Amino acid sequence: MKLDEYLFRQRVSVKDFSTLIGFQPEYVSSIKTGHKSPGRKMREAVYKVTNGQVIFDMPKKKHAKKEKNIGKIESPSLMRLPLLDIQASETQDQPGSQG
Repeated sequence: MKLDEYLFRQRVSVKDFSTLIGFQPEYVSSIKTGHKSPGRKMREAVYKVTNGQVIFDMPKKKHAKKEKNIGKIESPSLMRLPLLDIQASETQDQPGSQG
């Protein structure tokens, strides 16, 4: 069950509960409302005091953003491509040219 439900069922205030587990009431309140995620020590203290009745939903870790290869050439082989002779191909495509 969630922390807020546990406190409600046990009729325990955030202030009293925070004294039991050794954390500041403001921190316990922010955990209870979901504004913050509990750290390892907080989770262990709550587990111990509630006999494992309170379980926290831990958010999934965000993956690091991938770097964008803006302006970078991914393959060095692209640099070795032959240059096209644009002038030669233009004269062949013009009407009246022999080619």
